[in-house]
Amino acid sequence: MIMAKTRELPGHNLSPGEFLLVCQKGNLEIVKALVAKHNIQDWTIYQHAVSGDTALHLAVQAGHMNVVRYLCEELSLSQSGVNVTNKDMKRPIHGAAQFSRVHILEYLIQKGAIVDALKRADWTPLMLACTKDSQEAYDCVVTLLRASADPTLRNKDGWNSLHLACRSGNIQMIELLVTYSPNSIDIKTNNGRNSLHIAAFHGHGKAIDFLGPKCKDLNARDSTGCTPLLSSACSGDCVAMKHLLNLGAEYLVHDNRKQNALHIAAQAGNIPMVEYILERKLLDIDSKDVYDKTPLNLARINNQDCIIEIFRNYNADK
Repeated sequence: MIMAKTRELPGHNLSPGEFLLVCQKGNLEIVKALVAKHNIQDWTIYQHAVSGDTALHLAVQAGHMNVVRYLCEELSLSQSGVNVTNKDMKRPIHGAAQFSRVHILEYLIQKGAIVDALKRADWTPLMLACTKDSQEAYDCVVTLLRASADPTLRNKDGWNSLHLACRSGNIQMIELLVTYSPNSIDIKTNNGRNSLHIAAFHGHGKAIDFLGPKCKDLNARDSTGCTPLLSSACSGDCVAMKHLLNLGAEYLVHDNRKQNALHIAAQAGNIPMVEYILERKLLDIDSKDVYDKTPLNLARINNQDCIIEIFRNYNADK
């Protein structure tokens, strides 16, 4: 909802907050009544004081196509209105993509919205659409790609649209993005992680099965020395690890601190993975990292009581 803190407009009896609120609520008749009563000629001057959001930003995010059409067709002074920005350089098309408003997204593109517009931190509408895991989000990705959105663009952290889709785990979205940009699979973020690292970290087995055979290096390392399999130790279970092992990923590996998957799983509290590793004797229960810490030591440091009990049952050294 619109907060009371809005920028006052000298010479205007209508407060920005009042106009923005009715546009956000989507009651077109009240919007029209306010426009007529106060002779509003330019709705872009009504902005939220903190975010800089305009009526169009808010109507788009709330999904009110009737208000969106009215602002763009009956009350717009020029085509530039559809590309109005807030204080973060966020445009209405960003909101349509972020909130999965596919019909509004299609409309804004038709009205001339800039498809690859950058907001603060260099996020594009396509990137924002890829952060969600829903049919509506997928439809937004389809719409943007068909409108020639560039899936290879990267934000300030080096993440592209595929990286973000691998975090949300929508397999349809991942497959579509790879179709448009096959080379994105091996592109690394600023901290050296590729799409497989991210899918593994978040435990998305289907994504791993799709990406793994296409990756140049199943055991690629990020800036901390982690491979996708090591990243999977933070996923909360052992699903990702199983998928990676089935693809032939190396499990006798460690990161820059000489921590293996058992070290990482122990301190993260990943009970299924710890049990899986110990039951199959994949790794030495008393292996030490560069600081001479064993998995049991790390479990104690991180107060992982359940993990500590498991290690005791397997007679780990104290």
